[in-house]
Amino acid sequence: ILKKFPNLKPPRRKLQDYLSEKAGGSSESDNIPTLKTEMKAKRTEADSFKGEIESLSTELDKLTAENKETASKVDKLTKKRAELQKQINALFGERDDVKKDFSRQWARFKKFLDALNKERDADRKAREEQYRKEREERERLLEEEEMKKKPWEAEIALCDQLIAYLQNLQNPSKEKKEQVAEDNSVVERQGG
Repeated sequence: ILKKFPNLKPPRRKLQDYLSEKAGGSSESDNIPTLKTEMKAKRTEADSFKGEIESLSTELDKLTAENKETASKVDKLTKKRAELQKQINALFGERDDVKKDFSRQWARFKKFLDALNKERDADRKAREEQYRKEREERERLLEEEEMKKKPWEAEIALCDQLIAYLQNLQNPSKEKKEQVAEDNSVVERQGG
């Protein structure tokens, strides 16, 4: 009998103790009243455990019902979260598409700006070159006009000075010295 219920170790020991006492030569009649009292005590103990088991069982049933209710709420919330995650992923996809489109348009705009800047630089360089050539041409024309107006004026002034100097060497008079000084100052003002 004991081999069928291996989980019942405390009662099994008591039963083994009982069987060993019985085998030890004690009479059955002496043991019966003690066994009855022990059995009553065990029944009352078992009844108290039954009450606890029933109260724990009802509490477990309540908790199971609450758990089922909570589990259904969790399932609903999980489904809602999955739907919201899909919407978020869709919005992220749209955002990424907008970013890619913006990047493509920005790259085209940058290429356009680069081409425009190169064109402006080329135009500016061409205008500067044209302006430089025109300025050089104007300067050359001004020099030619100056040469046409008084081509020998500087040489004439030098000759006049040389004449005055030589005359002064021959006749060093006071008037001549003043005249030579005037001629030298005029020559210096004109180009000299």
